[in-house]
Amino acid sequence: MFASAQNPCKQSEVMKAYYQNNPAEKVKATQLDAFTGDLVKKIQTEGFGSGPEYTIPVVFHVFGTDFISGPVNEQTIINALKQVNDDFHGLNDDFNSIDPLFNNIKETMNVWFKLAQLDPSGNPTTGINFYPVEKGFGNGSGYDNKIRQYAWDNKKYCNVYIMLDMYDDGDYYNSGVAWYPSQSMTDNNTARIVYNGRYLFGNTNKEFSSTLSHEFGHWLNLAHSFEGGCTYPNDQVDDTPPENASVGECRGTKNCFNQFVNGENYMGYTGASKQCYKMFTQGQVARMLAAIQSGPRSPLWQPANLTATGVNLDPTTPRVLWFGDRFVETFVNDGSINNSLKIRLVNKTFAVTSGNLVQGTHYTAANLPAGLTMQVTVNDATNATITLLGNATAHAQANSISNATLTFLNAAITGGLSGLTNPTNNKLSVLFSDPYTSYCIPGVNFGSYSRITNVKFGTINYNSVQEGVSDLTNKVVTNLTKGAVQQLKVTVNIPNASATSPDVNRIRVWADWNGNFVYETGELVANQEFNTSAIAASGPYTYTTNITVPSTAVTGKVGMRVLVHYKAGTFGDDPCASVESGEFEDYGLNILGTNNPFKAEFLQDKALVALSEGVTFSDISTAAPGTTITSWQWSFPGGTPSSFSGQTPPPVIYATPGVYSPSLTITNSSGQSQTFTKTNGVTSRLSYCQPTYRYGGYVYLSKVQFNTINNSTAYNNITDYYSTISTNVTRGQTYSLAVTATDPNFSTGGSTSNDNWRIRVWADWNYNSVYDAGELIASQQFVQKNMPSGVLTATVPVTIPTNASLNKVGIRVMVHFVYPGRNEGDGPCDEMDSGESEDYGLVIQGSGGDIIAPSAPTNLAASNITMNSVQLNWTASTDNVGVTGYDIYNGTTLAGSSTTTSYNVTGLTAATSYTFTVKAKDAAGNISAASNAVTATTSSNTATYCAVTNGSAGQYVTKLVFGSISNTTTFATNGYGDYTAMTATASKGSTVNLAVTLQALWAGSRAAVWIDWNQDGDFTDAGEQVLNASGASASAYSATVTIPSSALTGKTRMRVRAEYGLSTISSCGNGWHSEVEDYSVNINSGAPGASEQANAENKLQGVYVYPNPSNGSFMVQVPASATDAEITVFNATGGIVKTINAKNKTYIRVELQAVPGVYFVRVRNNGKSSTHSMVIR
Repeated sequence: MFASAQNPCKQSEVMKAYYQNNPAEKVKATQLDAFTGDLVKKIQTEGFGSGPEYTIPVVFHVFGTDFISGPVNEQTIINALKQVNDDFHGLNDDFNSIDPLFNNIKETMNVWFKLAQLDPSGNPTTGINFYPVEKGFGNGSGYDNKIRQYAWDNKKYCNVYIMLDMYDDGDYYNSGVAWYPSQSMTDNNTARIVYNGRYLFGNTNKEFSSTLSHEFGHWLNLAHSFEGGCTYPNDQVDDTPPENASVGECRGTKNCFNQFVNGENYMGYTGASKQCYKMFTQGQVARMLAAIQSGPRSPLWQPANLTATGVNLDPTTPRVLWFGDRFVETFVNDGSINNSLKIRLVNKTFAVTSGNLVQGTHYTAANLPAGLTMQVTVNDATNATITLLGNATAHAQANSISNATLTFLNAAITGGLSGLTNPTNNKLSVLFSDPYTSYCIPGVNFGSYSRITNVKFGTINYNSVQEGVSDLTNKVVTNLTKGAVQQLKVTVNIPNASATSPDVNRIRVWADWNGNFVYETGELVANQEFNTSAIAASGPYTYTTNITVPSTAVTGKVGMRVLVHYKAGTFGDDPCASVESGEFEDYGLNILGTNNPFKAEFLQDKALVALSEGVTFSDISTAAPGTTITSWQWSFPGGTPSSFSGQTPPPVIYATPGVYSPSLTITNSSGQSQTFTKTNGVTSRLSYCQPTYRYGGYVYLSKVQFNTINNSTAYNNITDYYSTISTNVTRGQTYSLAVTATDPNFSTGGSTSNDNWRIRVWADWNYNSVYDAGELIASQQFVQKNMPSGVLTATVPVTIPTNASLNKVGIRVMVHFVYPGRNEGDGPCDEMDSGESEDYGLVIQGSGGDIIAPSAPTNLAASNITMNSVQLNWTASTDNVGVTGYDIYNGTTLAGSSTTTSYNVTGLTAATSYTFTVKAKDAAGNISAASNAVTATTSSNTATYCAVTNGSAGQYVTKLVFGSISNTTTFATNGYGDYTAMTATASKGSTVNLAVTLQALWAGSRAAVWIDWNQDGDFTDAGEQVLNASGASASAYSATVTIPSSALTGKTRMRVRAEYGLSTISSCGNGWHSEVEDYSVNINSGAPGASEQANAENKLQGVYVYPNPSNGSFMVQVPASATDAEITVFNATGGIVKTINAKNKTYIRVELQAVPGVYFVRVRNNGKSSTHSMVIR
């Protein structure tokens, strides 16, 4: 299993990121290193001696019980911690069989890790808490609030978190991670070890389970033994030889200095991989002693803390042991509780041997949220389960509590409460979550094996390609009627299915009938297993079933999730969890009510398509009460088909680049008709799919020659030269194509590799955005060791077809590793083991060729100027063949393209001057001169705001903090303070902290804040009230404000109001004990500015964006230190097109449905950023 996780411990990455974010902690770590150096010198002189014995209280927080390879229960934890202690004390059974080269420097450490016996409230505990599943605590940031929710005081306990999905990425094969000593993490209750329960002792082999000892080593300031490779100071330990690889052999591996490495060391990876973890060295133990004697680890072993945590508690003391203290709301978010808590009596017994105790007779419960009751069930003489029954009536996150109380009475305990140290626990927590607003996102751990090819349900008839996880809930939708029976058909396929395969696959479908954004157990509407061998024998498998829409289903749009997957263990049981292999597709269900308006409407699965890519349209029209829809007439100008009669049209292909407006006309049984048009709803453009390579190519493309193309390159994985390197070719003519591949590792002795490689070339002769099978123009396979001097050139004559499209088409050149037994690389868009591809342009001309550019557009004029947009119109150009479109420029930046003689430029800033020009283009790629330039200045924001009147100074604002504004005030004259000269600047999509402090906070106090996002002079639009708080509070009212992407750019008004004694608060009108303050907020687009790019000190290094130009699909590579980076794409006018998070990945694919033009890609992480221009064609 180690081989499945080449980085089983990501400690190096998380510590690097932590120190970048917290430079002061790096300074403290350096100080600790200095202390460590002094201690090591002392030990070298005086020896270790007997030394003191250290005891560290430990608490385990276990999330879930099923960890694939086995359960995690109380005994699992006890056994795992015993193994850690054995490893630290040299009690492991192979401690006396260490490599003789290192036997003389092996060392033990006199430290005992013991389970805490008292919790932070002083209640007896086992030191093991069990909770429902959580994810992601191995990440360096983004989960701190959740971690603190479960943490016990880091100054008293070593906290260990056991979970399966450590990084919330669907990868269940990471083993563990831990952080070095950090005072900041200790103070913030985020110091921790996070470990995968599937690798605890008993759930995996003994050697790999010692990875937990490896993590405790990190917790005590040990680096990986291979840290830094052969570069000083390596792992900061003198007696561990440098290692130039993370995994070698247990014995006999040599490093870059020809020294043998210590493969049996707990702090390497070799011991886990090769089953030989055995030892720490003397230098490592000295380093851990230094860590335990100073800094944040030193309070844990002090005598007072050992008493406080109970590790030395008298075992004969009667007490109640608690296996946790938190109740957590169930995932369906209905106020019910997901978990129960276990308790155990020590040196006492229950008065009844089984069954439910009686509240009021055996126990009392207090401070429970309304709607919940407590039940105590005795399992045997000493064990019981605590359960909360019912549904809380108020269960938003703000309703969580931490003071629920359980008190046992005399009748519950044999002999009464006498001598029982803790009959009461008054620190029980009940934790709720806010309602969901979107569906969970599952994951696919490995490439899809079984995949969905078609789903039919109602008007849905969707043919799909393999994508892993697809969200079509707002794109492919069907109307449904409550109580109706609807047939569902799901067709799946398994490429290269084997007739002898024993594999079982499964189709599962859920429908969110109650509309709570949760696919509940009772909402599973289809479940079918099938064998891989059945597909091998008969082809794609189709499952058909009938589904009845419940009469209780919610009215409106809900989701339906379709899953097909390889069935392994419990994978696929949870619609939100990852599957080993398979595919998820989400669709929309529009459940109709009983009084629907007569309305024509449709949805589509794509707005931006390639020339040969079909658009699927879904009718969601409704008929008026008492009528039915009798006719559907679709119109698809520029599409094929161009029209269709019926409810469900076939996919429509727009084979010519342009912007199109599909429409639907419906007629009902009363003769009424209505038309719905999506103006500019479809943009079609030339766009080619991209191959993917799992690994970098070690044989690469070094030169491509074709007519005037003569391009020499280094390895770059995928490069798109379509827009920058092209050549003109003529129908019927023959040209020589030469493709050169190079082996960079070739030496004078020659290569001995028997690997097979292949050069493949396609040309899109028919200009349909697809490299069809008949468009393969070159293919040559070769053996790597037979490349003369490490270089091979494949040469082939290419004749341009006489019917080739007279357009600029793409040509794809590829070299790839030929994986034995697979057909990878047969197609131009395959996923392959390794290789490289390059795209170029071919401008195909007739026998005469078209080399004449269109005339320049004339009479460019601007009209309909608003604060944020300008309408442009011009007189058409002429061309000897024909004009195909126009490019509109804002200065020198491409603002957009049009196939007509008008264009509306949007996303502009108020009161700003812009200069526009237009260029025409033809099918041969000829571009005209620029039109006349026109300058337009957007209008200013002239909004006026309602006046307010206020009474006495009984309540007023004393301080307002918002972004750069921090204004301390007293009661303003007449209760109104005009501070609009004070401006806070914020970017669309960013978050800004807001805090309002009042002169006093009473039960009747209230404050509200509004921001006029759309600059229309009022505060009544949705989302414009950003704070509404009331009641007594120990501090200010506060909120985190997210600047909407729809907010207009420029300066707008923010209004703050304080009030007392009224149940509501208004942005206008009269108030009594009240005050109002107005400020200004300047909204910008968030687009990168010159100052940001010029500030080298704040530039994020190691960011790459490729291919460039692209077809809207490109990769962003970030450094390992920036795997929680925010990636934002802006258009040329600064509008935000897309924002995504790296989410612990270094390679992030960005998919844009954007019109061709120039865009900017900004990557931000920890105050640093890197911005790259991107051309999308």
